[in-house]
Amino acid sequence: MGRKETYPTVGLQPLRAAKAKALLVGEDPGDFQYYGSILEVCGYHVRACSTFREGVLRLSAEAFDFMVVIQGTPGFDGRDVLKRAVESNQSLPVLVVARCRDADYCMEAMELGAADYLIEPVTVSVMIRVLERHPPIQREARQRVRRL
Repeated sequence: MGRKETYPTVGLQPLRAAKAKALLVGEDPGDFQYYGSILEVCGYHVRACSTFREGVLRLSAEAFDFMVVIQGTPGFDGRDVLKRAVESNQSLPVLVVARCRDADYCMEAMELGAADYLIEPVTVSVMIRVLERHPPIQREARQRVRRL
């Protein structure tokens, strides 16, 4: 299909210790492999949910350091999981990846609290740049400061 570049994970070392947890929510198994491998190489332990409903339930059961919502349909079906993520943890960066270019859905996602909104195809280098803008250590420090 050519929408994503191949990401060779064999022999690569994680960029940081795998302590951070990422939630990956979408409906395409190919997305789990592609985005999951990038997250893992960047040091995240990845939990994948194959439905948006499952993603909402997982957010209630666990804490995460980063989240990717993959929006594969023209409608903004990931809206509820994005809302739940922001309600449960305002410092959780949520990346929405969309297959359909729609300015209204992009604006809605950003207004609901998405940290970033990307249109596929998302290259490995772009994904890594997004992850570097939201390192878990910075979020932990911000949360500690808020508690003081």
